[in-house]
Amino acid sequence: MTTAGRPGLRAFARRTAVAASSLALMAFGVIAVLSGLLGATRQAPRTIISPPPVLPSVEPSRLPPAGELTLVGWQGERLLALGDISSIGSRAGRLWWFDPASHAWSPGVDLLPGSRLDSAVTDGSTLATLAAMPDGSLGLAMVGTSGDAQRIPLPTAAGWYRTWAAGGSLEPLAGGGYVLTGAAALVTISTDGRVKAESLPAGYALVGATREPGMFIVERVDGTRTSVSIAIPGTPRQLWLVSSATGTVTPIVDDAIAVAGSTIGVAAVRRSDGSWWTLGQDEKIVRRSPPSDVTSALDPSAAVVIVQTHERDPACSAGGATSDACQVSLRDAITGQEIVALPGLAQSSFEWGPPSTFAYLSRPREADPATDVLVIVRGGSLERIVLP
Repeated sequence: MTTAGRPGLRAFARRTAVAASSLALMAFGVIAVLSGLLGATRQAPRTIISPPPVLPSVEPSRLPPAGELTLVGWQGERLLALGDISSIGSRAGRLWWFDPASHAWSPGVDLLPGSRLDSAVTDGSTLATLAAMPDGSLGLAMVGTSGDAQRIPLPTAAGWYRTWAAGGSLEPLAGGGYVLTGAAALVTISTDGRVKAESLPAGYALVGATREPGMFIVERVDGTRTSVSIAIPGTPRQLWLVSSATGTVTPIVDDAIAVAGSTIGVAAVRRSDGSWWTLGQDEKIVRRSPPSDVTSALDPSAAVVIVQTHERDPACSAGGATSDACQVSLRDAITGQEIVALPGLAQSSFEWGPPSTFAYLSRPREADPATDVLVIVRGGSLERIVLP
């Protein structure tokens, strides 16, 4: 599935792309978190945190400075973040874990040199990025929780490789491993680094995976564009569902602008009017949220949406603004009523997590560092964690 830039909009587009690795964990996550809140908000809009409780964070000695920490996903009950480490002539990344129970940061392992930090994704047990290989080709780098790291070269002679390397990406698979999006083939990578390539029906390229093993979302490849990743973000596209076992291709929608993971059916699709729909195993789609003219992300259980309201304010998009307009709203998916208003500065990322857990990170590019926040929704409560 295609993605957009990581700070701000990219974090939303990227995490609305299927995070299949954690779908099993997320099945009841947001519903459990908000079970008490949703009932109240169906009657009238309500802001729950203004501001949320401020709690201490255990400060490590080498946590990256403001603006260089990005949420990547969850590994078990721990939140995985990626910090940039800048040095002369090179740029690398280090993994960090945050424990919501103790509010403690723990340094993880360093990524391999040449890893593209903005492509980092996790399947729940490993972390993978696009990476430059010693011969200059584009491959993958994978790091396990124990610190083992490996480079994974790709078959550069394969017919799908050149167009994928020009703008493709990768995403996690349900059950572990990864798949290359934007390739005119079904290319999967196991957690031990094995690469497997299977053909797709002629004329199609992979958009992303679904919660159902062996079912993938594809789009047509025409004569003017040979990779889905080259498409202009937000351009409506016609999507199909394909079975890797049978090769059967079934049309889904003709105006999709984003695709996301879902525990309701097999996937969710955002259409050109901004509304979210879920695709069932019966190949029918059902609307889950009203239209919206700003970027939104649908929770995998389809209970709530995150709406980036600060898109309407140029000052917020430029970074550093701290007005009430610069916020992100967590809203009831059906009614659109506000549940929580969170600070929505330009540099932010979020992650749906394990049951009863949600994380949102906002670090301004220009502003008092005291406005840096990590909001954790856990067990029905909302906490504002002070960042070191």
